[in-house]
Amino acid sequence: MRRHDTIAKVTTPTDTPEPARRPTTGEPDSVNHGPMAPDQRLPPVEPVIRPLDLDRDLATLVPLYSSAHPSELVNADRLRHDIAITSETRRLDLVAEVDGQVRGYAFTHLDTSIDFEGATIAQVMVEPAHRCRGIGQALAKRLREHWETIGSKVVVGRVAIEDSLIFAMRQRFAPTSMQRVSRLDLSTPVQVPPVPEGITLRTLAESDDYTPVYEVYTVVLNEVYNDGPRTPMPYDTWHTACAEDPLLDRETTVIAFDGDRPVAVSWMARAGDRLESMLGGVIPEYRGRSLSQLVRAESLRIARDNGVVEAFTASDQDNAAVFAVNDKLGYEPYIKQYTVMRQL
Repeated sequence: MRRHDTIAKVTTPTDTPEPARRPTTGEPDSVNHGPMAPDQRLPPVEPVIRPLDLDRDLATLVPLYSSAHPSELVNADRLRHDIAITSETRRLDLVAEVDGQVRGYAFTHLDTSIDFEGATIAQVMVEPAHRCRGIGQALAKRLREHWETIGSKVVVGRVAIEDSLIFAMRQRFAPTSMQRVSRLDLSTPVQVPPVPEGITLRTLAESDDYTPVYEVYTVVLNEVYNDGPRTPMPYDTWHTACAEDPLLDRETTVIAFDGDRPVAVSWMARAGDRLESMLGGVIPEYRGRSLSQLVRAESLRIARDNGVVEAFTASDQDNAAVFAVNDKLGYEPYIKQYTVMRQL
């Protein structure tokens, strides 16, 4: 399961945030982060919009998704999993074809993780070389029609490149929050702080019973996403969505225990030699003991020892405590991503 997409607090930004900038390190050259110059654009087209055919289209979606979200880990199995776990939420998946080739992808579904009627998630992504041709507009039009049929009231998306932010604002979405994505080069050893007395560290791979892990995960999740009323995720739902994520790395996911009680978690996903922090934190009564830094550092140490070369994490721009942990661990700014919202 990818970093949690949720309804953000409804805010009215007083200033338009600075668009995402192209990273200076670690960025694949094929990813386009800035608006395309007019003389580089291909002519407008009228794409064929059709429902996603998972078996036929899946291989095409992986590079397309990565171009829109360069720090997120994705593969065919994870995309298939993400679609499956939201299949009962009035989900719609569409692709846009140009000359028989898939050049764009969009999806939307109700957000059942928050107690807000009509809360909806949506994403539109277009292959970099084919942006500004009307493909995104055609996909967005079909999404708007679907929102009317499912009773959407607030629609939220995430954008991580400048093209996408500009496109979202033209679709009457407003940025409501900004997250900083940070990157860590794991070419140098990771320094793990001393483990406090009474605290033990275990990886998820060492856990036979996931119930205690579920408990700390849900507490930390509600602390991180304090964005509206939430009904706790049932264990079976959590296990399917999170513990069965195809990219979940049980070897680098670390939990801190005080006796038998889990008190901090570093939940990690891995694809090849890249690592992504999906969730991290400590339960409220154990704050101030550097346990969040401890479990993250242990995750990174294990990852480096097992061939990971770079790690990513995303944090809200106002979360000074998380930035302090990331800075101590050596993370550096990579890109900015925005939560955008449209009220219908």
